Amino acid sequence: MIYRLLADITLLAHLLFVLFVIFGGLLVLLRRFFIWLHFPALVWGIFIEFFGQICPLTTLENHFRNLGGEAGYDGGFIEHYASAALYWQMSAQTQYLLGVLLIVFNAIVYFYVFRRSAKTV
Repeated sequence: MIYRLLADITLLAHLLFVLFVIFGGLLVLLRRFFIWLHFPALVWGIFIEFFGQICPLTTLENHFRNLGGEAGYDGGFIEHYASAALYWQMSAQTQYLLGVLLIVFNAIVYFYVFRRSAKTV
């Protein structure tokens, strides 16, 4: 029972981390110090998307699930849960597209942050 709970907590932390990677730039708009947390997370998310790596949180969740007697899953967090939700397999091209969208969205946000801060100086 405890391992299933730990797996679920890891899953929740992973989901929150992914959302932070995607939308954390918006927090930078509110408070500039969030850049010190968001930018490294963003770089990590881009690395995972472009190089097809498995996030350590996926490995940790699978470890807890296996200890709890449940089956883990193959592939990465996004591939597993997004595919399950959208009923399609994520190809390498789709994964690259997600990486590009991640870069473009956050580049726009960071451009706005730095433009706004340049105006106030």
